[in-house]
Amino acid sequence: LNNWIEITRAEIPGSSSTCDGFRMYGGYDYAPLYYYDTSNNKRMNLRNPNIPFEIKWYKGTEWLYSLLNPYVTPPTASNDPIEYKIEVTDEFGCQGTGSVKYYSKVPKSVFTADPMEGEAVLKVTFTNNSINYDSTLWFFYKDTDVITREIEKSKDGTTDSIDFILFDDAPVYEYERSGKYLVRLVTVKVNSTTGNCYDTLYMKQGEFIQVDTSYVQVPNVFTPNGDGKNDMFVVRSQSLQSLTIQIYNRWGGLVHSWQYSNIRGRDYTYEHSVWDGRIGNRMASPGVYFYMYKYVGRDGKKETKTGFFHLFRQKN
Repeated sequence: LNNWIEITRAEIPGSSSTCDGFRMYGGYDYAPLYYYDTSNNKRMNLRNPNIPFEIKWYKGTEWLYSLLNPYVTPPTASNDPIEYKIEVTDEFGCQGTGSVKYYSKVPKSVFTADPMEGEAVLKVTFTNNSINYDSTLWFFYKDTDVITREIEKSKDGTTDSIDFILFDDAPVYEYERSGKYLVRLVTVKVNSTTGNCYDTLYMKQGEFIQVDTSYVQVPNVFTPNGDGKNDMFVVRSQSLQSLTIQIYNRWGGLVHSWQYSNIRGRDYTYEHSVWDGRIGNRMASPGVYFYMYKYVGRDGKKETKTGFFHLFRQKN
């Protein structure tokens, strides 16, 4: 007697493959294990009808199904064909194997954004790591506070939360305004038989691209004594469109003026060396000085503020 199992079918018909899943079909033949009792010439079957053949479908080493014709859902996105293997085993441990390749019809959206936070203007690079796609749609949402205000103002409590759509594969976008922003990526796989398949990826729950609000910080002490420490009157700021600073002596005389417009990010604006402690070609006298600054922020805020600081010249 020669025992054998042959896989006669391992197939994924194109008609069974859709965006939702696909059907795998298996078939097999096996050796008839009969013998004849020489005493009475009666045919005997060595196979046990109470022990069914064991059927297993694998993807790689992962055992997936124990059905001959399983329906696979959800389908896996892959740039390369995926091999599925069918294994049939009888009650004696004899095995037959076969395989079929699945050509994925579905995409998978994957992306990262860098940086995720910072001052305006914030330049964000979106890296597209998606799988098995032909085209992309990037949905950029409005600032969450703007969406909330628009919902409150609308008559039916709804609003269009999408600001604009980009079709670049991996866009670079500059956020001009302060706020918290969501992004959604939709990838498309074009299929001639089943129609287009889509996959959507939102940013993680509670995760936003955060563009800092505006602020200005002015020091209250200034020591232009040439020791290399605190020799400049440095003002810090973030997320501004423009900034003007005027410095006055105690009698109200203007001793210095500084301004910056069209500010576009930290490389330009985080620290401003506004004054070196000179009035023309001479050193300014130690004492109390007053300032007034005006700014227009990337959050739409406008502010005018006055204050004072001390100028010291002695060295430690």
